[in-house]
Amino acid sequence: MSITHAPSTIGRIVSLHLHPAESRGPLQAVESVEFVADKGIVGDARYFGRTSRETGKPSRRQVTLMEREQLAEHAAVLGLKSLPPGAARANLETEGIALVALVGRRVRVGTAVREAQAVGFRRVNEGLKDFG
Repeated sequence: MSITHAPSTIGRIVSLHLHPAESRGPLQAVESVEFVADKGIVGDARYFGRTSRETGKPSRRQVTLMEREQLAEHAAVLGLKSLPPGAARANLETEGIALVALVGRRVRVGTAVREAQAVGFRRVNEGLKDFG
């Protein structure tokens, strides 16, 4: 599966994950996902169909993406050789594309086309300290 935002820029999806219903439970690795507009990923028990408490509209957090290159940098800071797929709790882990450059652009992932709306900067190192 590939991810694109311009004819000359193609990255690839290297791992796919679904969140469990319970907070902080292990993510489930899967071979494929199905996107549903304004709902997220079918089978993502924690976030599929979630709505905003304030507005009642679909949540902006429907699908999360993380660059494996960024995860490698976090691993190095933590003194680790690497981080296992799913450790950063992202639905899709990518290689070869700068995700921050996608904000505000229409993005195709497989056959789904969506707008990249935001980039969240979480304290990834804090969440990954258990892998050390």
